[in-house]
Amino acid sequence: MTDAGDGTPLVGRRRERALLARALEGARTGRGGSATVLRGDPGIGKSALLDWTAVRADGDGFTVLRAAGHEPEVGIAFGALHQVLRPLWENARALPGPQLAALERVLGLREGLPPSGFMVGAAVLALLAEAARRGPVLILVDDLHWVDSSSVAVFVFLHQRIAELPVVMVAASRADGSVPEGLPATAVDVGVLSDADSRALLGHWHPGLAASTAERVMAEAAGNPLALAELPGQLAYGHRRGVLPLPDRLPLGRRLETLFARRLRSLPADARRLLLLTALDGVDAAGGGTFREPGQGCTERLLARIEASGLARLDGTGRLVFRHPLVRSAVIASPGRPNCGRRTGRWRGGCARTTRAACCTRRRPPRGPTRHSPHGFRRRGPASRCAAATRRGLCSSRRRRPWGPPPTPARGG
Repeated sequence: MTDAGDGTPLVGRRRERALLARALEGARTGRGGSATVLRGDPGIGKSALLDWTAVRADGDGFTVLRAAGHEPEVGIAFGALHQVLRPLWENARALPGPQLAALERVLGLREGLPPSGFMVGAAVLALLAEAARRGPVLILVDDLHWVDSSSVAVFVFLHQRIAELPVVMVAASRADGSVPEGLPATAVDVGVLSDADSRALLGHWHPGLAASTAERVMAEAAGNPLALAELPGQLAYGHRRGVLPLPDRLPLGRRLETLFARRLRSLPADARRLLLLTALDGVDAAGGGTFREPGQGCTERLLARIEASGLARLDGTGRLVFRHPLVRSAVIASPGRPNCGRRTGRWRGGCARTTRAACCTRRRPPRGPTRHSPHGFRRRGPASRCAAATRRGLCSSRRRRPWGPPPTPARGG
């Protein structure tokens, strides 16, 4: 177990740490610069790896420059670049006049028309080269998927030209974010922790946890470090000590809920309703079920929006599965979840057990007489009527409210 630099333990991650250490060593010994993109789910530990890299680089004499993308600032041109350049600005006077003027206009320090992208990239490269004369440089960019496209273009420009400089770039992006064209074609995927590493991290954060509670937390967290740290803190003392039985669904807490709340809010109500019905039906943690006719227009559009959000996907057998068990819990706990009982009169237990309410069926064959809805969903009795009513509500809502195109993500992912 190592320290990420801010007191947060970094457990495991031997492969990722070895890769980052080699990149730093190459720049320190004069072998040249490099760029790496870490990609993974929310809470998986990408920021902790960036912190570990910063501490290691600082100990090796690097100049460490940091920036982070923020969703509200994604439309502010050169916002992330401004964060990177701020510590170097005292050296900007050494730049040639045209390059200095270009940077001053980009950063809002001088009036005038914005310079060309090449001029901005060349000016930043010259500023980095000036800093690299005194020692190696490390550039860290967190939440690359929320970095403005202007800054991303400059980072791509730098990556293509730092091979001969002692400059290392490391960025972190979400798992469903694409790597910007021009950056390393193959991102380093940061996966879940192993059982042994999960147990070690859980023991560090919550040493007094009862064995039964620890096993349940590990199952719910599924190797996500933030979940391992946060989930036990939401439990009562008796739950943590194993005196009281654990609730059917462990409370997530504010930090975990916010990881997925933004994506849930970006979905239309019909798609959120479909996710909620999937989560409530859940045969297992993934909420299994098979789509009988995924080519139907209404259902296909719902699935496209859900898959684009990165919250759930169709697997090879046609089952809608959540990306992580935490997503299922977040969908159920979401305060803004749609009211599935609005169009069905009441939300009954039978409806809650219905798989995806309107477009899915469990793989086991129905027994006895069945009722066939016009959309191919098979179910008997009150649950069938509830499912059919919900399906009609989904598609009638679809007809009343035209679908818009899916939101265009930032260039960073």
